[in-house]
Amino acid sequence: SLFVNDQFYLRLQPESFVIDIGYSDRCYLAIQTSSDDYWKLGEPFFRNFYAVFNAEDESLSLGPSKNFPMSTIRMGEAPTHELDFLVQKNKLKQAEGEKH
Repeated sequence: SLFVNDQFYLRLQPESFVIDIGYSDRCYLAIQTSSDDYWKLGEPFFRNFYAVFNAEDESLSLGPSKNFPMSTIRMGEAPTHELDFLVQKNKLKQAEGEKH
């Protein structure tokens, strides 16, 4: 999860940060380290969310991507990692059941 402030957090899917290059048995993590105190949100982030920039009021709005429907914008405190894992596991089981 990515915390925006004390009211909102963005739920990101782990699959969106893994790059499968196809011709190899390896995959790569699409996150790089930075030497400063800022995070740079690039392609892995914007596969999960689309952004609308408003120059008039100098604002940025985010919305979840249709390509990654489990990436969401939530209000309130972010779930603990354990709860987050259980919810993800349950959703995957449901999705597998719908395929069969």
